[in-house]
Amino acid sequence: MSVIIAGLMVLSSILILLLVMYRKMTQLTVEMIPQAEPEAELEDEEEIRRLNELIAEYIRQRNSEEAKKIEETIKAEADKELEKLGIIEKPKKKAVAVATTKGSASVSADSSPKRVKAKSVKVKAPKRVAKKTRKKSSVKKAKPKKAAKGKKSAKKAVKKSKAKKEFHLSDVLLPVDKAFYFKHPETGVTMYARSLDEFLYALQNLPQESFDFHLREDQNDFANWLKHVLHEHKLANEIEKIKMKHGADREKIIKAVENRVSQIRKVDFIH
Repeated sequence: MSVIIAGLMVLSSILILLLVMYRKMTQLTVEMIPQAEPEAELEDEEEIRRLNELIAEYIRQRNSEEAKKIEETIKAEADKELEKLGIIEKPKKKAVAVATTKGSASVSADSSPKRVKAKSVKVKAPKRVAKKTRKKSSVKKAKPKKAAKGKKSAKKAVKKSKAKKEFHLSDVLLPVDKAFYFKHPETGVTMYARSLDEFLYALQNLPQESFDFHLREDQNDFANWLKHVLHEHKLANEIEKIKMKHGADREKIIKAVENRVSQIRKVDFIH
């Protein structure tokens, strides 16, 4: 019901709008009609009456045409609104009947020719004929003969024996209890050496009093430590010979130790 009431309200509003438009159109048509000039003098009353009739007839025709147009537009708008609301359905298009002439009428079954079943004919597939191909003349290549195996005269490569590195106890840092302690006659122990390198460094920087203290009279502390601790017998013997011939010659003893270190380290000392 609410949908129908809403549709009617929409229609009434459309009708009011169209009536207003109609009144405006009639006013325009009246204004467009040519008015008789007041100054024009009409001699005959019949001509005035005939002119009035023509004007009235013109207005009636004009109004009828406008009314028809307005009515058609109102109806179209109303139908559209009702279709949107679902009150009326869209008119279905009528199927167009195709007129058939007598010549194109359907032929009766009696006059139609009978269908004859065609006999099935088996079609044999054409046999494929293999093309004759010429065989390629294969020429066998002669395998090259292997050369006669002779005695191998190759000498076995003699492996060069690597010179083994000699192990020297002087390369190792000795524990503290086996180190050589350099003493001074007045102050006591000044430094100690735990390897041949440290021993050479101490001889180069040792005070002269301490150096002489270890080579006093028949004592040779340097040779004894080198022989019994580091097992440098040749160096110890050389230092003993230097002391016997030259006494406590510091330069010659240091030179002998440098020569031994250079042999082990392969380093030349520059003076």
